[in-house]
Amino acid sequence: MTDFMSDEVLNNPSPPIGLFLGAGASYEMGMPLVWGLTAELKEWLTPQHLRELNEGWRLQGQGHPNAVIDDVVSLLERSDMHYEGILGYLETQFKRSPIEQQYAQDYYGLYLWLVEMVYWLLYFRHVKNEEGIRLRLRYFEGIAGLAAQNSPLWIFSRNRTRGVRSGSCSEAGDE
Repeated sequence: MTDFMSDEVLNNPSPPIGLFLGAGASYEMGMPLVWGLTAELKEWLTPQHLRELNEGWRLQGQGHPNAVIDDVVSLLERSDMHYEGILGYLETQFKRSPIEQQYAQDYYGLYLWLVEMVYWLLYFRHVKNEEGIRLRLRYFEGIAGLAAQNSPLWIFSRNRTRGVRSGSCSEAGDE
């Protein structure tokens, strides 16, 4: 058959089951989709606010060059650029060759800072929504049923940092 599957998997009458969950799974639990989170972020992180933050960072001996801040401001002003696109752009900028990119550390610092801001937006939305999450757990009863019948049940989810997370659920409900 194929080289990447073991005989154990191919000959097993009940091969392992895996699910790939998209953004809709977290949306049902009250988490925003990409454009909703982008709107929330851009409502708080306006171009003016970013410039003010940078001035404060400079007073503390940090801060970033105007050229970098202006570049990020141009991204914040684009209606077609969601937060994942902004992070991708910042990542590209800091990964460029040092010969090509004199501001790599500044882009890297802003990338890390923005990832942290997204984390806090999601964290507080989650923490402040405990009752809503409890009410919506019923949407996941089907997954619980699959986990009870298939041990382990592998669950994959594309996370917000453009990677793939995986986990498994055993009959005991472990993750």
